[in-house]
Amino acid sequence: MFFPIFLMKGFENLRIFTRMDERRNEIFGTGSFLIKGEEERKGIFEYETDEETSVGLPFKVLLFNDDWHTFEEVIVQLIKAVRCTFDEARAYAFEVHVKGKAAVFAGPLNECLKVTSILEEIALNTQIITDE
Repeated sequence: MFFPIFLMKGFENLRIFTRMDERRNEIFGTGSFLIKGEEERKGIFEYETDEETSVGLPFKVLLFNDDWHTFEEVIVQLIKAVRCTFDEARAYAFEVHVKGKAAVFAGPLNECLKVTSILEEIALNTQIITDE
């Protein structure tokens, strides 16, 4: 916990120091944090940029085989979740049946979460993995 200590040189040049700032200055040798009327800023600051950075890891949705659902149930749910054709959904269902699992969707994490939630509406077993 830190307590602010106010030191004023007139109202236009208000300087706020905290014990945390003082400790940071000791460690990094930086200056104080200047609030109003000060054009020169010293210390450690984050700079604003117009660029957005994202990790952008590719994700995949795996669908696992089970002994409870019929081919028709799986195909209908795949069409709803992945928005694919009947033939594509049938191919995914057959791959899951033969191999035990299949990657039925690839994309950003938020879309993978939507796909898995739709597939899991009828208790299909799914998993989201990163494509490394």
